Amino acid sequence: MNTTPRLPCLRQIGKLGMLLLATSLLTACDNRKTVEKLNVPAPEALPSAPTHYEEPTESYTYEWDGKDSTYVPPMFPGGVNGMATYLKRNLKYPPEALRKRREGRVYVGYIIGCDGEIADAWVQEGVTPELDRAALQVIKEMPRWTPATVNGRPVRIKYTQPIAFRLPPKPKEPVFSSETLDGEKVYTWVKEAPRYPEGLDALSERTTIYLPGTDSEGRRELVYVQFIIDKEGYVRRPKILRGLDSHTNEEVLRTLSVLPRWEPGKVDGRSVNCLYTMPIICKGEIQAE
Repeated sequence: MNTTPRLPCLRQIGKLGMLLLATSLLTACDNRKTVEKLNVPAPEALPSAPTHYEEPTESYTYEWDGKDSTYVPPMFPGGVNGMATYLKRNLKYPPEALRKRREGRVYVGYIIGCDGEIADAWVQEGVTPELDRAALQVIKEMPRWTPATVNGRPVRIKYTQPIAFRLPPKPKEPVFSSETLDGEKVYTWVKEAPRYPEGLDALSERTTIYLPGTDSEGRRELVYVQFIIDKEGYVRRPKILRGLDSHTNEEVLRTLSVLPRWEPGKVDGRSVNCLYTMPIICKGEIQAE
């Protein structure tokens, strides 16, 4: 009977089993890491910060791309209705344009600054010089806006504003006022209006007033006047409708009083007294350097 102990053999088998088990576990772990490595998706690119916004400066003008949800547009006092009221009250139809029966739509571009003030304005699409000047003036004199903002910060922004000039219906018959001159009617509209003998350009040049100025380019202001061209062609009863200081107003009236004789207005071939309204240009003198 064989009585040899079997314990050492069992120990060897146990050691071999443990070795195989460890090898199996290491292999499975490596395989799992390989699978996990293969199945991990590539990281997505992080969204970049907006690049169109810059710190407000005197020269930077923000342009909305239609997508930036942080943009808040500027607001005129009272909104759209406030703008319509402002234009109705302050837009002046140039007398020369009325006389020439000029009308149309002037497109004015302008910059609303970070403080809500109009920082710059220019004519993008004009009609005539006198209508362009009137449209530009009413834009430059607008009150302060609530400025546009981006991310809660005020920015400069460009706007375009159409300014419409529409002529009133042309009267079929001469129109006269309640005013009289030497006991005769004073007409406010006649088909044959008074004419300055040398033309309107010469009239504008002759009536330009030069004011004391300090800047090299000189400033420019308008004084609106009204007077009667009597049936003999002479200027009568000049008055200031919208003036400047008393000294300038006096100089304007003096200039009108020495104008040469006009060709009077006529009704059915007969000379009549006619009321005439026009702007007088006042410029600062250009200083010698």
